[in-house]
Amino acid sequence: MFITCACSSNENYEAFPPYNDSYIQKFTDINQISVRTGYSIVIKDKTVTFDTEGKISTDGFCIKLEAKSDQGFYAADAPQISNEYLKYCKLIDVVGDKNFKIKKRYYGVLDNTTSVAITDTLSSIIVTCDKEYNNIPANESLNNLITVLFDNPYAVVKNNYKDYQGADSYSAFILEADGKIHNIMVKGFPYAFVGGELSSIDWKTKPFIGNEWLFVFNQKPKVPDTYTFKIKVVKLNGEILEVTTKPIQL
Repeated sequence: MFITCACSSNENYEAFPPYNDSYIQKFTDINQISVRTGYSIVIKDKTVTFDTEGKISTDGFCIKLEAKSDQGFYAADAPQISNEYLKYCKLIDVVGDKNFKIKKRYYGVLDNTTSVAITDTLSSIIVTCDKEYNNIPANESLNNLITVLFDNPYAVVKNNYKDYQGADSYSAFILEADGKIHNIMVKGFPYAFVGGELSSIDWKTKPFIGNEWLFVFNQKPKVPDTYTFKIKVVKLNGEILEVTTKPIQL
């Protein structure tokens, strides 16, 4: 299973400075996307449970999409006072992210390395399949069969650095090898782990979201077969990025 955990076995863990009094530590535009596939995710009552040992079931088939670019703007560039760092500071000004004073940093649910926000606003994301999938013809949108989940660091900033608990928020847990369930939403660090039915998400109203998205299928295919999925990301400027999964036996 490919899900990373935002938890830490060391309660005194702190990310490397500088923090710059900002929740968001990296901005990136998007010119490439990549995918990984996995199983064993259960969504119930706005709660997501990741099973790293595969003990839940194989019902929760999912696709993880990562968007990135060679062009990124980091807080960590500060010692060099580089052009990239100056652009980072300007984006922090735009976001209004200047008052985050907490040193312990566990970051998001899908990306626990640093808090990332994309600078490209999205227009749409469409998932299709190369074969008929539960009465949906090949190459037609499967969006109404998929729940999409992602971190939204901008929502934390707008919520005055408190846990975001809007109608689209989710909780996240991991089922461990010993059968214990661990809460990923570590206390003391604010999160915005959000989502909804992929067909209902209005991406245009979600600027500065995280750069990793999890697409969880709500239905197994009625016909066992090998399926290949395509994800098309359309940016607000009209640019289109596409990526295809490897053939998957479902």
